[in-house]
Amino acid sequence: MLNQVRALSAAALLATLAAGCGASPQEVCGHIEEVVKKEAGDEAAKAAIDGCEFQWKMRKDTKGIFQYKELADCVMDAKDLETLAKCK
Repeated sequence: MLNQVRALSAAALLATLAAGCGASPQEVCGHIEEVVKKEAGDEAAKAAIDGCEFQWKMRKDTKGIFQYKELADCVMDAKDLETLAKCK
């Protein structure tokens, strides 16, 4: 019984952490597209998002929740290309 309670507690903690993991890869790529389009035009925006969602899904899977959230938050807060380029 105690093991079941521990397992449920761990599952609830993971669900809470996952819910707060930042913007989705789709949202991040959409924001990148908006910033690039505003400063560099449609063609540059298209090039910037080529393969974007796949790359961000990979980052989310490989960097872990906290590093992904930090990077995604940086991108989502960026209002220009200079600020966007600092997100690493």
